[in-house]
Amino acid sequence: MKNRILVSVLVVTTTLVLVGGATFALFTDSASNTGNSFETGTVVITAERNLGEAIPGPMFYTTALQGAPPATGGLYPTGEYYPGQSFARYLNVKNEGTLNVYLYQVGATVTDATPGDGVDDTVLAGGLNVRIEQALSGTLLYDGTLAALTAGPVNTVNLLPIAVGGTQNLKYTVSMPIDAGDVYQGKSIIVEFVVYARQQANI
Repeated sequence: MKNRILVSVLVVTTTLVLVGGATFALFTDSASNTGNSFETGTVVITAERNLGEAIPGPMFYTTALQGAPPATGGLYPTGEYYPGQSFARYLNVKNEGTLNVYLYQVGATVTDATPGDGVDDTVLAGGLNVRIEQALSGTLLYDGTLAALTAGPVNTVNLLPIAVGGTQNLKYTVSMPIDAGDVYQGKSIIVEFVVYARQQANI
């Protein structure tokens, strides 16, 4: 009887091994899809002044010679600022990337203050107000002190869209309040205005 039970166990065990091993003998195949490509878009903007002149250079400059090299100079020097003085200048911002973008931040970087005197006259940044808006629609981006811009970047009040290949014309108005005090006399500062863009999708 014991021999019969042992034989039965061996038969069952052998059968399980054969069934388990049979899975390795199944027919298989694979198929492939080739040439899959992935590429990222680009966010690229450029900025140049638009003052009715073809010469590149700063939007704001005190003397014609500062307006643009070579010595031909710029056409619209502001002269020296004083309380109550205000000037508006224009900046073209172009989308040269492959993605639609929003202008979402603005800022300014101090590049020089009173050249050659060894003194940091960035105090003047607190005495100048800057208003940035879309030139045609008047859509407001920023209205505050130059000092806040130099401490930025600052989020714009409104997002300003630029489609691929498109351009937005920005109006910068820099003014000195009529109640500006004597602390701002004889000061000068040179800044670089900066605009920031980000993709429109998934914001």
